[in-house]
Formats: sequence, C-alpha cells, structure tokens
Amino acid sequence: MRCAKKIYRRRKEKERALYVRLPHVIREEEDVAKLFTGDFKVNLPRQSSRHCYVIFADTEDQLKNLKAVKNTRIDGKRVIVAPAIIKPKNNKPKGFKKKVVIPPVKEDPRVTKTLFVANIKCGTKTQDLKGAIPGCVSIRLLKPYSQKCRGAMVKMESAQVASEYLSKIRDWPVVEGHKLRLNPDTRRRIRNRKSNAPLKIYDGETEIPKEPSKRGKSEVLDHIVLENKV
Repeated sequence: MRCAKKIYRRRKEKERALYVRLPHVIREEEDVAKLFTGDFKVNLPRQSSRHCYVIFADTEDQLKNLKAVKNTRIDGKRVIVAPAIIKPKNNKPKGFKKKVVIPPVKEDPRVTKTLFVANIKCGTKTQDLKGAIPGCVSIRLLKPYSQKCRGAMVKMESAQVASEYLSKIRDWPVVEGHKLRLNPDTRRRIRNRKSNAPLKIYDGETEIPKEPSKRGKSEVLDHIVLENKV
C-alpha cells in the first residue's frame, strides 16, 4: 500500500516537473535555482551530473518557467529545458523471452536382419568374423574407410538377434584386438519400380522394336498383344 502511494506521489510530481540540462556539471542547487522563479524544488541525482529535475507547485508555474528559460544560454551554450517524461501506466517493460527451439523428433531406425559392423581390422578374414559373431548368417566386407579399419554388412538369423546386439544385450565381439561396433542398417531402400516398366509390343511370337520400320498405310499387323514384361 505504501509503495503504491509513493509511486502515485512521484507520478504527480513529474506532471509538474521540468527536465533541466546545463552545459556544465551541477555543483549545487543554486546553479539551477537561479534560472527559475516561484515555488519549486530542485531534485538533484545522487551522483554528479549535468541534468536534474525541478518540481513546481502547479502546472501553471511549470509552463511559465518553461517559456522563460527555454532560450537561456550559459557561456554561449543553450540550457535544455523540457517537461519531464511520464511513461504510460500500461507501458510495462517486457521481460526478455528466450526463444525455445524444439528439435524435430527423429524416428527410431528400423531394425532389420542386416547390421553395419565397423572397426574391423584390415586383413581380417570372413570366417574369423563369422566365428566371433554368434547368429551371423552372411558377411559382405566393404572397402576400407581408413588404413587400418574397414566395415561390413552382416546379416543375422533374425531381427530379434540384430536387436539384441544393438541394445547391447549381447556383448559386442572383439576380433584381433579390435572391438567391433554394430549399428543399424540405415541405407535407403529402393522401392520396387517394376510397375513403371515400359510396355513392350509383341506380335504373338517376337518383340516389335520401339521404332519399327516404315510401312504402308495398308499394312496392318495380324495380331498385337500389349504385355507388361516383368
């Protein structure tokens, strides 16, 4: 309650106040008081400054002194005088809102029978890998990605076995001092595009080429069959 009264009183004072800025630092109240007349109070800031506020008894004295001191100069420099700025009631400073960016949800990789195995020592044989990876059906070695290591596509007995390796239910094997790293197969699947295969023309026995030889208008094929050769 006291805080609200204090804010209201200061707001009323600012409505009757003038902002004053001198060309030099204000040393004492007399430097400002000598410029004005009537009933007023000089409100100096806590630290030394060139500006201050002068509060009058009413708005009439405020406007009267504003006109009188508006064109005053000290040492050839103009004294700045203006009504005190009053902020609107609803103009509350808005707090800084940090922008929160939610990353897109990544879909879990689909677990298949095939796993990508990395950190295989160059020179390791396929038979050694099969013996070290229980549940392995087939292995296709890939080109080395460094001077010492290479990868391989390993097919398991089932997706369940592959899932157990990925979730580390089964321990990752060590071959020739290298601990293998097993990751899901993230290669893009190529969809079956057989339905988009071009139609071919048969005359019953042999295929007719796409650009048949020119023939007369009267020549007509005896039998044409459209077949989608898959």
